[in-house]
Amino acid sequence: MKILYVTPVWSGFRDVLFEGSAPKGMPAFMKPLLALVARGHTVDFLIATAETPQVKSTLPWLAPERLTFVRWDTSTLGATLRSCRTLYAEAMRMTGAGGYDFVYGHGSVGALGTLAAQRRGIPAGQRLYGTFLVQETVGAPTPLRKLALFRRHPLEYLAFSQPKRFLLTTNDGTRGDEVHRWIGSRQFEWLFWLNGVDFPADSADVTLPDWFQPDRPFLLYPARLASWKRQDWAVELLHRLKDPAVMLYLLGHANDAEYRGRLEALIAQYGLGDRVVIAPPLDRDGLVALYRHPRCLAVASLYELSNLGNVAIEALANGSVLLSLDDGSLREIVTSGEDGFLVKDVNEGAAVVAALLNDPARLAAVRAAARRRAAETFVTWDVRIAREIEKIESCLPG
Repeated sequence: MKILYVTPVWSGFRDVLFEGSAPKGMPAFMKPLLALVARGHTVDFLIATAETPQVKSTLPWLAPERLTFVRWDTSTLGATLRSCRTLYAEAMRMTGAGGYDFVYGHGSVGALGTLAAQRRGIPAGQRLYGTFLVQETVGAPTPLRKLALFRRHPLEYLAFSQPKRFLLTTNDGTRGDEVHRWIGSRQFEWLFWLNGVDFPADSADVTLPDWFQPDRPFLLYPARLASWKRQDWAVELLHRLKDPAVMLYLLGHANDAEYRGRLEALIAQYGLGDRVVIAPPLDRDGLVALYRHPRCLAVASLYELSNLGNVAIEALANGSVLLSLDDGSLREIVTSGEDGFLVKDVNEGAAVVAALLNDPARLAAVRAAARRRAAETFVTWDVRIAREIEKIESCLPG
């Protein structure tokens, strides 16, 4: 079957497309895509990107004829409108000429693809990886309030409201179910799923980068550098810990130069330059090796909005101590003090880390409990992907 993906450049997709490397992020996007290709489906891509496309992938299924790029510029209202018009026009052109059996929109920009599919009578679905709208959907959803929300966030509003076969939203703690109740349509099947996770056997021997200091205890923060992911709070936590032996590894894609600059300034202000490493993301084996390393005190997830993401899930599954803000998103996943720690602020987080540093037996007990809790809570990626592929294929003819 022939499928059109309408999507931005997610982090893992960018690794494959523009770096020619294995994906190091966004497994919820990459794993189902790879499974579709492996099952013999043909996938074309309409890609919204602010970057100048320089494709380095040599994979046959990402051949140039499969890729169409549209410049995505949201710097001003006018630029945003032009980007939307251009992407929609290209989606209409491709769905009119391409013989597609299914259109799969990803992220809020995917709404323009599903809108074109609706106009063409082509089955479509959409995939949202969380939402930022919940704080704007409090109270009664009156027509005027809905209109105001649409004006502020038209594409995400359309994702929750326009007809399609299904909308699959990640249950990542950003409360997409509440947004759906506020503006969601009954003209599609609503799916609200947790991500899967790999439960690897003992990690293989890997060569870790030179910056890793295996004899020192460390905190791990594997996440794309973004202001709302609050790596600066991890730096603050290390400063408050006041133990010169402990390292902090911030590992993630660093596309936001301004935020990285602020992080580096904060590190310099606290004199932590020899204890904080900012580095690109590791591949899966390398990251697993750090999750499971005996010197790993905790995997920190201090996001501003929600912390029920891949980092938290992977940390638990690999028997790491998860240290996260108690924002409500993990309360059904983690029992604080038993299989992880949910703290109110960085001061409390520093106290937790200090206690673990001085109590190896408790550290080991929490790590073992985390692994057990993950096995009880999450399905494997293979199971999770199979469910998504089944949903897509149920929309295809024949």
